Amino acid sequence: MEQKAKQDYSNLGARRAQATDGHRAMREQISESTKILKDLIPACNKVQGALLLDEIFSYIQSLQREIELQFLSLELAAINPRTNPAIEAFPLKDLMDVDMNEFQNLLQMILVNADLNPTKPEAATCCNDEMPVSDLLTKIEADEESKGKFSDFNGLDGDRIKHGKYSFPHSLVPTLETIIGAYGDISATSKMNPSITEMVYIMFCASVKEMNDLRLEEITEDRILKWRDAIKDALRISFKVDFAMEHLKKIAYAYIGQIERQKLKDLAMRISRLEDDLNFRKQELAKAYKQSKVYIDVADNFNGKLVSWGMFQSCA
Repeated sequence: MEQKAKQDYSNLGARRAQATDGHRAMREQISESTKILKDLIPACNKVQGALLLDEIFSYIQSLQREIELQFLSLELAAINPRTNPAIEAFPLKDLMDVDMNEFQNLLQMILVNADLNPTKPEAATCCNDEMPVSDLLTKIEADEESKGKFSDFNGLDGDRIKHGKYSFPHSLVPTLETIIGAYGDISATSKMNPSITEMVYIMFCASVKEMNDLRLEEITEDRILKWRDAIKDALRISFKVDFAMEHLKKIAYAYIGQIERQKLKDLAMRISRLEDDLNFRKQELAKAYKQSKVYIDVADNFNGKLVSWGMFQSCA
């Protein structure tokens, strides 16, 4: 038992020594980290204990506020370069002490309007979404299998009227005569089977009739692609209808232009609303600055001084 007691006492001493070494290492690490912090933070070389933590906390807060102000300035400049003079009218040193709620509100307003985020500039091109537009133009030029069918058009059923070698629905005769009057017999060069030629001719005339009957506001991409199929089928069997393909491209450009015009209109409205919001926030900022300036000026008098310094200076 005596031997066991000696062994337990020896183990206890070893654990105490180990704990002491651990605490010593921890204190050395804290001391080294504190020294690094003092070197990084101005005016902290002679501060110790809890005051050091207060100085570190205050310095980090000031850095954070300065970064927020710089970020705010960049955001405002990106939205509208005309806002730069307004920003410069408030010195950064003075703005550092203005109520940050004003800046947070303004910053939030900017971030909510993510349409004007510099990483995704909407005004960089007149087309905010170029892929669908390019895709439509590519589809018009593409030499792909036609998906056109009679059921895509209205008024092709019922009795037909013989016109030259082919028979046409009553509703298409005026369109056919207009085409022949302007371009002659567009099917004269075709060597295809007459029944197939007649079907392609009817669908081509139906497409031309729809072009004549519809306004730009009524046109859709699907309708443009339907007309493309009818024109391409005519071209494949050697119809002289290049004029129709050129006109279809103009329609496609007009369709795209209508979409782009609406996008520009929407963008202008968003910018106008944003400018109104920004002007309102600037007025709030100016008002807050004016209300706070008297306090800021007094705070500047105490900057870097003991709060009792002015009292003793007066007594002297």
